[in-house]
This record gives sequence, structure tokens and C-alpha cells, in this order.
Amino acid sequence: MIQQPSSYVMIGDFTSFFDKIDHQYLKERLCDLLQVDRLNSDYYAIFKRITKYDYWDLKDLYRLNNLNPKKRKDKIKLNSKPRILSQSDYKKYRSHIKRHQDNKGIPQGSSISACLANVYILEIDKMINDFVVSHGGIYRRYSDDFIIILPMATSSLDDVEVIIKRFESFKDRGILELQPEKTQVYKLQSHSIVNIGHLFTPSLNEKHKTINFIGFTFDGNAIKIREKTTSKYYYRMHHKAKGVAHQYYRNKYYKGADKLYRLYSPNGQYGKGNYFTYLSRVQRAFPNQSIMIPEDRIMTNIRLTLKNNRWG
Repeated sequence: MIQQPSSYVMIGDFTSFFDKIDHQYLKERLCDLLQVDRLNSDYYAIFKRITKYDYWDLKDLYRLNNLNPKKRKDKIKLNSKPRILSQSDYKKYRSHIKRHQDNKGIPQGSSISACLANVYILEIDKMINDFVVSHGGIYRRYSDDFIIILPMATSSLDDVEVIIKRFESFKDRGILELQPEKTQVYKLQSHSIVNIGHLFTPSLNEKHKTINFIGFTFDGNAIKIREKTTSKYYYRMHHKAKGVAHQYYRNKYYKGADKLYRLYSPNGQYGKGNYFTYLSRVQRAFPNQSIMIPEDRIMTNIRLTLKNNRWG
């Protein structure tokens, strides 16, 4: 967008993406990728397991733990458990386990789900990307979020309409569906951003006045971290720090403090990496933008949280 200051920008999201992955279409895309007519036994076993999976109803897990899903403290208590059910309770109540019988949907939390989701959308990616590139634009997707940038010099609003209709065609086939309330189209010109969702049928979301994508916001001039992204980081950091503070050991040390600093302090970016590693990469990509969070404030915040929440 900085390189194309006069352009149409489309931000999109797919409705219940993982829940609506069509099993037959996924199998076809897998066969195409592997260049086979049918999946061999190994691939089919994985495919069957990820599409006909077993699961527990969350309400049952709350009930079996004598917790109320409407109470925040009970949600925290359930999420803090090292094991949701003991081995004996698991065996005792295994009749509560359900089998996914629908012909759509894969579990979002599986280690292979993201990979299969990308396979599922390969053909769609190519179709949209080919059209966008032919008009001098850029198409990028991260999971179920995507952004399209079409330069005004080589494209028009009609081209945006074509893209929307192509996505609608996937909906008609039961493959994919745009989420209207999370799909926006902007006109970026002379460092000014205007949401033009009302120009399309059906009307798109006009709530947002800045372009937001994967944790960042752009107002036509500056790229910044979204407040929601920073708030989520602070929430997780405080939650972890409070847990560590409760492990304060006889006025000597905080058990788990090393992991806390590794995950949430600026120094952690030099090891395996953390949130600050990501921010540093973005800062290097946009050296003229102010991306980083003040590091001294973070360290002070962590120390105060530890001090104010320790036991003993």
C-alpha cells in the first residue's frame, strides 16, 4: 500500500472456515496435489481421521469438573488444569465422546489442520491471484484472512466486483463463503482512506475507517500495531506473570521466571523468538515506521506484576 498509494484495498475473512471445509472437495485437492487418482492407504487414514474425528462437548467437560461455563473464574480454572479429566474419569465417562458425522469441517486445533486448509484453498488462491496479478495487484492470505491490493492505474471498481463475484461462486458451490461483516473494500488515494463497502451488492462492512490486517493497522500514512494485538500481548503476559508470582519460593526466586522472560520480554527475541521477534522483523521491513513497543516499559511492567502478585 505504501508502494501503491492510489489503490483499491480489499480485506476479507471466510465464514467459519475450518467448520465449512467440504470433505469431498478437500480430498479432490489432495489428489490433485499428489497427482494421483485416489489417496493411498496412509494418506486416506489421515484424511479419515481428520474428517471423522472424535470430540468432547465443552459443556460436558465443565459439568464433569463441577464448573460453570458462564463464570470467568471457572473458565480460568478449567484452562489452568494440567489435565481436564483424570484417567479414571476419562474411562468412566467416555460414553460422552462424540463422532463428527457431517461431511464438512475439520478440527482447527489439529497440527495438520492448517496444512490441509492451505491445500483446500490452493485452487481458489491460484484463481484469485492470477486475476489480481494480471491487473498489477497483490493477493496475500494468512489462514482465513486475506488482503487484495489493486492499483488504480491498472484496475477499476469493476475488477473488485469481479473478485467478489468469484468468491460468491465458491459459496454457490458450498466450498467457501465470505463473511460480509468482516469484509471491507477501501479506496486509498493521496494518503486518505475511504471505506466504500456501500458501493457493492450486498453491502460490505463500513464500520472500519482504517485498514486492519494480521495485527497491524494502516491509516494512509502510518503503520501501527493494532491496539487489540497489544492488549492481547499484555493480557497473556500479565496472566503468565501472575502464575509465576504465585510460585515465589521462600523469598529467594520465582519458579518459572526464566520462561516468563523468554516468552514475554524483549530479551526473549534473541533466543527461540517471541512477540518481539515478530515486531523486530516488521520494523526492519518498514524502517521509517514506529512499530516497536518501548522495551523499558515492558520490563518494568513484568517486575511490578511479579512483585504485586507474589505469595509468601
